[in-house]
Amino acid sequence: MDYTNLYEKLYQMGYHGDGTNSGLNHTWHIFFKYYDKISSILDAGCSQGLTVKKYLERGLDAYGFDISPTAIKLAEENGLKGRCVIGNILQIPFSKHSVDAIVCTDVLEHLSPEDVDLALSELFRVARKYLFLRISKSIEGRKDWLRKVRKENPSVVFDIDNLHLSVFPHKQWQEWVEAKGSKLIEKDGKLMVFKIND
Repeated sequence: MDYTNLYEKLYQMGYHGDGTNSGLNHTWHIFFKYYDKISSILDAGCSQGLTVKKYLERGLDAYGFDISPTAIKLAEENGLKGRCVIGNILQIPFSKHSVDAIVCTDVLEHLSPEDVDLALSELFRVARKYLFLRISKSIEGRKDWLRKVRKENPSVVFDIDNLHLSVFPHKQWQEWVEAKGSKLIEKDGKLMVFKIND
């Protein structure tokens, strides 16, 4: 699947609006429990970089990547040039064990099922200690928005009707992530925190 083309089109049409509905809003209270255990963090699917900016403000060495060049351009306009880069979760543009933790909010369910294993392997390749994964287990809630975009932009072709392609119970996600070498240590709604095995 051509994720870059799809999400670039969506971003150019305002898919993430002003960025105020950041994954940060859903994970911050949990994240603070682990704050003293990490010094570096990567936001996988960082959108406009608002979460990265908040981590930097709190003294962490924070980076992010997103598949959409438009999203990264917006991040750079937010003062994050060099902190947020264009990248794909199937080939994360960071070296092995280069950060203590990865935050990945509302990204994995957007992958085709056949890409999930590679994405998880990439997260484990880059993170040293923790994975903070927020994964929706329901179909895309923005179908009305997609219909509106299609109506307003009839020349833009989308190959799919639902952006959530890998909708599985959290128990299934937990099994897959733990099989890569980790243990679930906390769960709060859609958010799962995994400690990577030493």
